[in-house]
Amino acid sequence: MKFSVLMSVYNKEKPEYLKSAISSIINQTIKPNQIVIIEDGRLSSELQEIINEYKKKYKYLIDVYSLEENCGLGRALQKGIELCKYEYIARMDTDDVARLDRFEKQIKVLEENPNLDILGGFIQEYDEKMKNKKSIRKVPLSQQEIYEKIGKQSPFNHGTVILKKKAVINVGNYRDCKIEDYDLWIRMVLNSCKMKNISEILVNYRTSYTMYKRRTGLKYLKSIKKIEKQLLEKKLITKRQYNKNILLRGILAIIPAFMKIYLYPYMRKKYNI
Repeated sequence: MKFSVLMSVYNKEKPEYLKSAISSIINQTIKPNQIVIIEDGRLSSELQEIINEYKKKYKYLIDVYSLEENCGLGRALQKGIELCKYEYIARMDTDDVARLDRFEKQIKVLEENPNLDILGGFIQEYDEKMKNKKSIRKVPLSQQEIYEKIGKQSPFNHGTVILKKKAVINVGNYRDCKIEDYDLWIRMVLNSCKMKNISEILVNYRTSYTMYKRRTGLKYLKSIKKIEKQLLEKKLITKRQYNKNILLRGILAIIPAFMKIYLYPYMRKKYNI
């Protein structure tokens, strides 16, 4: 089965993280047929050097596309989806590390279930230096569970999913949104897409102050409200659940990032958000 990998990098990414992420894809037990890297705006010379180095070494594998200005992850991935050559597209974040048999495990499931439009799995959370393990972020497994829980939590770990290009395009692709992944999952559920997660850890996930900071502020709060309004209007949640989600997620959106580092894991476990 041929497939693409889609990554997006922006100027604030640390060069060593990007290098680790790309290497974890290059060294997979089942290798991709294409890696699409979207440069979301002007990059530092260090980041550019790493990309150029990999591009030179794997010129028939890696395709790089540069956006003139930083547009945000949603718009960068939207362009990336269009540039992927193959029907199956694996997402990978540039600060995480894929486990070496990630694609082997996922491709096996996809070959056995060719009707699936999206397949994800678990992640192992680490500290920023990828030395100390934290929690395993589990997600609902079956389509029924995913559909049932879509109103309470994002049912996929974004950096683990493999998507069918046609299914993503059919629901309008990624959109310019601070919570671009959850926004896409909702539209895929509403379009009756076939979904599944496997109970396997596929990616080592780096938690950091910068990650939490990206999920803080008024713009992020507005995106939360937009997501919750969509869920309510499409009757995926009740008004009571809407109010609960706005309260809990709103608190996490407006508190400083240094507080969120400690509060978010607690609230996620206690309230399943």
